[in-house]
Amino acid sequence: MNSTDIAKPTIARAKPLPLPENFVSVQPGGGMCYRIELAWGRWRRWRLKTFRPGYVRRMAERRRGSTDGAPHEIVDPRDLKYCRNRCDCEWDAADDPFRWRRNLWFTHW
Repeated sequence: MNSTDIAKPTIARAKPLPLPENFVSVQPGGGMCYRIELAWGRWRRWRLKTFRPGYVRRMAERRRGSTDGAPHEIVDPRDLKYCRNRCDCEWDAADDPFRWRRNLWFTHW
C-alpha cells in the first residue's frame, strides 16, 4: 500500500448561522475606550468625506463585497475593526494603505 492509496479524510463544515441582532460588534461589553474609538471613527469618516472625497471614492471603488449590515459607513479597512462580523467586505492587500500596521506588535490588542 503506498501513500496514494490512502484516502484523505474530508472535513464537513457547518453552515454559519446569522448572528443575533444584539451582536452589533466584535467587542463584547463595550466600555469607555471602545466609545472613544467609535467617536474617533465618526470624526475620521466625516473628515475624510469632507476634505478627501477622492480618497473615499477610490476606496469605495476598490472595496470588494457588501457593506450591508454594518452599523456605520465603511470608508476604508479601519472601519471594519469592530463590525467585521456584521458585513462582508474587504480590500486586496495592495489596496489597503494601512496594512503595514499589522506588523506593529501593539496594534493587535
